[in-house]
Amino acid sequence: MSSRQKIAVQVSRTGVQVAAIRPGTFGGALAAAASRPWPAGVDPSDATAVGQAVAAFLKELGLSGRGAVFALSRSLASTKRLDLPTRESAELPEMTRLAMQRDLPIDAASAEIDYALVETTETGSRVLAVAVPGPVVRFQREVAKAAGLEVEAISLRCLGAAHLVGRLDPSSVRRMEGPDGLGPSDPPTPGDPTSLEQGSLLAVDIGPDDLELTVVGGGSLLFSRGVGVQDAESTLLKAEAVTMETRRTWLSYRISQGDERVAAAVVLGGADVARLAVPQLAASTGLPCRQLRQHPDLRTPDPEAAAMVWPLLGLLLERRHARHGIDLAHPKRPPDLARRRRMRVLAAAGVMVVAALGGWTIGKGRLRAEETRATELEGVARKALADSLRLKRDRLRLGHLEAWSDLRPAWLDHAMAIRGFLPEGDEVLIDGMQGTLTATPVRYERGGKFVADGQVRLVVEGEAVDRAAADELRDRIVEDRRYQLRSTGADAAGGRRLPIPFSFQLRGDFKDEVEAGGRTDASSSSFSTGGEAPTTSAAGASEESSP
Repeated sequence: MSSRQKIAVQVSRTGVQVAAIRPGTFGGALAAAASRPWPAGVDPSDATAVGQAVAAFLKELGLSGRGAVFALSRSLASTKRLDLPTRESAELPEMTRLAMQRDLPIDAASAEIDYALVETTETGSRVLAVAVPGPVVRFQREVAKAAGLEVEAISLRCLGAAHLVGRLDPSSVRRMEGPDGLGPSDPPTPGDPTSLEQGSLLAVDIGPDDLELTVVGGGSLLFSRGVGVQDAESTLLKAEAVTMETRRTWLSYRISQGDERVAAAVVLGGADVARLAVPQLAASTGLPCRQLRQHPDLRTPDPEAAAMVWPLLGLLLERRHARHGIDLAHPKRPPDLARRRRMRVLAAAGVMVVAALGGWTIGKGRLRAEETRATELEGVARKALADSLRLKRDRLRLGHLEAWSDLRPAWLDHAMAIRGFLPEGDEVLIDGMQGTLTATPVRYERGGKFVADGQVRLVVEGEAVDRAAADELRDRIVEDRRYQLRSTGADAAGGRRLPIPFSFQLRGDFKDEVEAGGRTDASSSSFSTGGEAPTTSAAGASEESSP
């Protein structure tokens, strides 16, 4: 199906009607026309269920348009022809709304009101106004949303019938003989929609739930009324009900509009009901009555299919011919009177913005130059900072290494000091001496100085001729405050050369000497921080430190 197709939909209490046309140069061609009752389980008051049923029906018909025109029954709306004392189109929306709200039988605040201009007179304007309750319009929007359609317009079914009938020539309708005079073999000719000389036409629309009667003259709707028609058991009973309601409405219209000349009646509806109702309607109204089966603005290969949806087809054709018709989905609004003032304010603001942008452009150019210079200086500063940090890091490393390397005990001095504790003679022999340096981590103190502490541990092993000689050596070491002495084991006997072996541990702290950086003789200190780097002595001395 072509994407240029136009679709019209009407949902009612009992079912849905769909019509579609393919627009052409001289009106259009019928693309689809169908009517279907609601499937079992579909609640007509449930917009979602109704919309889903409509979508399924359109898919079955092969219709895939994005939007649709939704038709409303005449019984849901209030219509009125108004003579307004203004010729200004900007004043018509608000004046129409105020005039309609005075006499509306529905909630005026929530009602959707739209109008169509009929004519402009010397003293004012004549409009056709339509008002529909707001909930009715919202229900149609919800149905469209559930069906996946956009709402192109919401209008009245009777306006579609009025457009179709208004495009006919009343004299040609009167000349047709028989109830099926408006058939394919002799279609009516289009007339002048603005002429009232030939009289008006009465449109009798037999819908699925309602009967709508519309009087059309001069190309516009003069009178309309919609009444519900109960679903009869047979076609004959429904035709009789249509005739009775038409007679009642016709008498009421003739009483109120006695001077209006009606030339003929045109019946729109199902072929069976219309065929039975046409003779009865002609008798009850006294007018030539014909059933519409063809229209000069629309090619209908299947008149039987188009019979039930003529008003929907009329709505689609009306939107092609009339650009300012009734559209309750997008009612006409009063123009924005403050627009001109806002335009002046916006123009002044635009000048100020242009001036501000000019200044901003100049300032931005200068700022860009300063930013370039600042970037260059920043590069120089970053390079200098990197050199400065590298120099500072190297200085700190040097200080760290110097503080650690300054921990250099004088192992020979310690050995000479131990030798000085030995008694005269050969009563005590030294087998070996092992020295160990234990250093604390280097720390950075105030004043920019690195400091490290260390402790010397000496293990002296030897033999004595007797226990007294070993104790004498121990006492001499204890009396010297440079060392802290601790025996490494219990007294034993059986040395290699002398009978009594012994082993002493001596500890000494040289924090003051490290901080002072001076060298201490063995006679006054347990070590010296000067001299060569620590080495392992022949007596087994070693060192361990942690920088």
